[in-house]
Amino acid sequence: MALAPNTQLKIERTENLPALPAVTLRVTELLQDSKSSAKEIADLLRQDQSLTVRILKLANSSYYAIPGGCKDVSRALSFLGFNTIAQLVLGLSVFSAFDKLGCSELKLIDFWKHALAVAVGTELLARELKCGNPEEAFTCGLLHDMGKLVLDRIEPQALNLVLDQAKAEQETFSDVETRLGFVGHEILGSKLAEHWGLPQMISHSILHHHLDLESISKLSQLDLNSRRLVSFVNLNNEWARESEQGHSGNFSKRFRSLTELSRQFQALELSHLNEERLKQLKQNVFKAFGRVEGLIHAFR
Repeated sequence: MALAPNTQLKIERTENLPALPAVTLRVTELLQDSKSSAKEIADLLRQDQSLTVRILKLANSSYYAIPGGCKDVSRALSFLGFNTIAQLVLGLSVFSAFDKLGCSELKLIDFWKHALAVAVGTELLARELKCGNPEEAFTCGLLHDMGKLVLDRIEPQALNLVLDQAKAEQETFSDVETRLGFVGHEILGSKLAEHWGLPQMISHSILHHHLDLESISKLSQLDLNSRRLVSFVNLNNEWARESEQGHSGNFSKRFRSLTELSRQFQALELSHLNEERLKQLKQNVFKAFGRVEGLIHAFR
């Protein structure tokens, strides 16, 4: 089916957004190269002093709590590892690319607090349930709503309209987009991720994070662990909203019960996620959300 003209135009306009820094693009290449090394990323970061400073600020945040602190990239790498540092570079670069919002209803600090909460929760589930790469899971959670920032850049009046109606009717941002016939923010975000050459897992998690868990389980183009990771982004998007971690334009107060979630996770071959196990995981995630403040100030 051909896209509506305004939809196609919006997608094309994502390609006119600023490119990521050369250092970040190279880090993205290293992430996807099994032969890359920690030394390569350390050498790259030394070429960008401002990025190095921000990486060290994150490494010294209460979230990572490196013993004795960290004064150089090599030490950060030795404690946090190649994948964590590389994913933080991606996250910081996107933060910098979208350093302001033109609408009044959505505050950037609240948007990123929500995004970081989803990142922290998604990483925790990936680690505890041993599904996929926890560091990549963090970035998938962090960038899941990137399309809303894209919409603010290319058509701010559309963003304001969706936010106004979502607030007035206590609906989710996505539901209002659909009702108004707008191109979904998940499509805009995934297209920008592709344009920037970000890892495919990030693009897929952005594109599919609003699907229900049963639909996610049927994404045949993804392997099982990748589908599970997308489901973790989906779940933590809801849990972050439920615990009022920041704000991303969703005003709905509807949340799935643990009984419903346990049933839905069976489609992802996670039948051991019974209500009791989900309750425990939810408690762990909500506790981890308490560490987001230590990250938000380091990311800014």
